[in-house]
Amino acid sequence: MLLLLDEFEKLEEAGLKRAFDLPLLLDWFRNIIQFHPRIALLFSGIHSFGEMGMETGLNWSGYFVNVQTLRVSFLHKEESHRLITRPVDGFPSEDIYGDSVVERIIAETGCHPFLVQAVCSSLIDNLNAEKKGCAELKDVTRAIDRTFMNWWDTYFRDLWICTDENQRACLIALKALGVADRDHIKQRGGLDDIVVRRTLQALLKRDLVRQNEDDTYSISTPIFSQWVERGTYM
Repeated sequence: MLLLLDEFEKLEEAGLKRAFDLPLLLDWFRNIIQFHPRIALLFSGIHSFGEMGMETGLNWSGYFVNVQTLRVSFLHKEESHRLITRPVDGFPSEDIYGDSVVERIIAETGCHPFLVQAVCSSLIDNLNAEKKGCAELKDVTRAIDRTFMNWWDTYFRDLWICTDENQRACLIALKALGVADRDHIKQRGGLDDIVVRRTLQALLKRDLVRQNEDDTYSISTPIFSQWVERGTYM
């Protein structure tokens, strides 16, 4: 049996509200993991167990000492290409996408798995609505606009709400600077060095920022760059 718990961080919120005995539940999880090999638990969320317990004082890591962490991040370029052109068997990608269209989708999404699928879905919806059989580069631009429209009140707004004040300051600084080192981000964002270091690490974990080989940083995808700009006034 496989038990899946999405957004497991909500358990801590419920525990703070005394909806249930959180330590007792965590003990039960630990018991299942250690003594019931025919039952597997899969937790998904934006935090690691080591980052939990700030408000409750619980040592989450102590309950999950033998649990492996799997990070879901960007696809490789080849994987993105396959997801775009072969989402299902028999998909007529040669008739729908030219090479330039596929490369544009990859460039705009940065191979982010959700963004790739969201833009492709919007693109196909637009083509069907206009009774067009083949996508052009301008259709990708329109598909990105439609992606923001379709997902702003859910995915993008939730992403913004989950971004704290320091993270927003760093993202806004990077939006203005394009590519920058920590010192320039610190100056532009009005933050001290320790806060910038910690904040950039959090943004890297969330895949909102990339670290380049020369130790500079940039927003991870052009779409997330637009999201930062829109998020400041919407």
